[in-house]
Amino acid sequence: RIREEGELTDETLRALHVIFPHTLCHALEYLDDSQKVQRVTASPSGRWYFQVQGRTPTPYVCLGNYCSCPSFLFTVMNPHAPHTELVCKHQLATWLAEALGKYTTLATDDDAMARRLMEAFGDR
Repeated sequence: RIREEGELTDETLRALHVIFPHTLCHALEYLDDSQKVQRVTASPSGRWYFQVQGRTPTPYVCLGNYCSCPSFLFTVMNPHAPHTELVCKHQLATWLAEALGKYTTLATDDDAMARRLMEAFGDR
């Protein structure tokens, strides 16, 4: 629906807030600056992932249903958290950015992509 409308309508925002009450506002902050959400595409494979520049120097990697941020482990994956979330703010930001086309594209090669993914997820 967001892709079709090309924007976040009030109705869509209300619906998203019901589903993502704790993460929506934070995710929307990333959309204010398209440099913060980046789609990294490797060649020659064409594989890609998103990365989001958070408060740390190293961007968080969002790949499939996973994010490399600590919040993902503590509030999404942890069933004993005070409040669990369906997704972290970085994942939601990438979904919205992709639907709205509010991201930048970076090119890399397959070897560099593999190294970056190992850095992000290798110790989990």
